[in-house]
Amino acid sequence: MDNKNRLRAGWRNIYKLSLQDCRTDTTTVRLGTSGLDCLLQEYSINMYYVSKQMEIAGCHRLTLPYESKCRKMHGHNWIVTVHCKAKELNAEGMVVDFKHIKDKIHDYLDHGNFNELLPFNPTAENIARWICEQVEHCYRVDIEESRNNHVTYIKDEE
Repeated sequence: MDNKNRLRAGWRNIYKLSLQDCRTDTTTVRLGTSGLDCLLQEYSINMYYVSKQMEIAGCHRLTLPYESKCRKMHGHNWIVTVHCKAKELNAEGMVVDFKHIKDKIHDYLDHGNFNELLPFNPTAENIARWICEQVEHCYRVDIEESRNNHVTYIKDEE
């Protein structure tokens, strides 16, 4: 049984665990520790999650094989959310410094022509993937191109 399924099965016993010693292959957690803490310890799923949201003004035109208004230069105020995770914090006690995300993404793209700044057809999907590749520990990027148009890119965990 993989960790995900063991975790699901473990939830059924979470309250039992909180009343007894929690022993794992590597450690013993003292009596009275919450069942959730025991479960996290046992299945090594401790993880830090952070996200940085930015508004990026930029223009682009899309290369499309069909007629579309998007083939003309136009702009958006993109709402971009970068999600990062790590099992351990860096030397400064962070997953990633929010300023580094801003410098690498916002400061590079803001008020720019994405066709000139990026080496691909600047669809929201391609931009989301590119952003994920630029930021250390990034596993997901959400982009709101306009009020009713959203894109999510999630990096596969191999």
